[in-house]
Amino acid sequence: MHIRIIPNEIIKATGGRFAGGIGLTMIESVCIDSRKTTSNCLFVPLKGTRRDGHRFIEDALSKGAVATLVGSDSGVLAGLQKKYKRKILIEVDDTLTALGNLASLWRYKFTPELLIVTGSSGVSETGRIADSIIGEHRRVLTNPLSGNRLQELPLTLMKLNAEHEAVLFALEMDQPGELKRLADICEPTAVLITGTQKQDRKEQAELLRNLHKNNTAILNSDNPQSAGLKKVTKARVLTFGLKKGDICAENVRRQKDGRTTFTLKVRKKTVDITMTLPEDCTLQTVLGSAAIACLLDIDIADIKRGLES
Repeated sequence: MHIRIIPNEIIKATGGRFAGGIGLTMIESVCIDSRKTTSNCLFVPLKGTRRDGHRFIEDALSKGAVATLVGSDSGVLAGLQKKYKRKILIEVDDTLTALGNLASLWRYKFTPELLIVTGSSGVSETGRIADSIIGEHRRVLTNPLSGNRLQELPLTLMKLNAEHEAVLFALEMDQPGELKRLADICEPTAVLITGTQKQDRKEQAELLRNLHKNNTAILNSDNPQSAGLKKVTKARVLTFGLKKGDICAENVRRQKDGRTTFTLKVRKKTVDITMTLPEDCTLQTVLGSAAIACLLDIDIADIKRGLES
């Protein structure tokens, strides 16, 4: 991770308070683990179920961190102010929220297509297959598929640089409200909904409602809820499905050797594909991945090569 942010930007993004140090220092990275501290980095202490990162602030500062966030309820700020006169101390209400807001600040310094894949099924698989297709033709930033998303997504987003042409985040729906927070952090320009369960519809609808008219909603036409979701967004809509859609499959056949043969239709273009479906992957997943590639202007011949390989 290599960033360039000054303390005043951090304060503005996080709503924090400058509590000590030399404010002209350039921050060049962010870390949440004091064991991975580098010079000129900002340490963000997070509260876990077993450990509080505030216990490791001094360790991070002694290893080269030039700045740290400090939770207002941590009780350690006064001691840090006395001991570290030259280190930048920024007091915030909540360090996890501040980490997300800081990532959002960094995200707005660049303008790649930023796509979120979410839904009731096939999310990780759609992201993996799409990345395997478009990664051959575009520089893509993707998120880890495990770990604490409210921590990992901001840290991944801060790896974004001018060379990235696209960002692809596969986000399983887990805790209520989590998807909205993640979307607020990364401000997607496109959203793909793989499927909808009753308890997910409200959050998915809000996600699509917040897209702008020059953004894209990618909807599964085999999903009964897609018609209703389409009505709530002002974004342009791209559809995929087994029987109908802008991206669809025709003449689907299962070969004796276990491979699947079908004609991929991308708008008015078609191509015949023979592939082995990955484990836990459906043809709908493949079509969703192809829709992502289509959005990024990947040629249908390159989509074929990516799927068959």
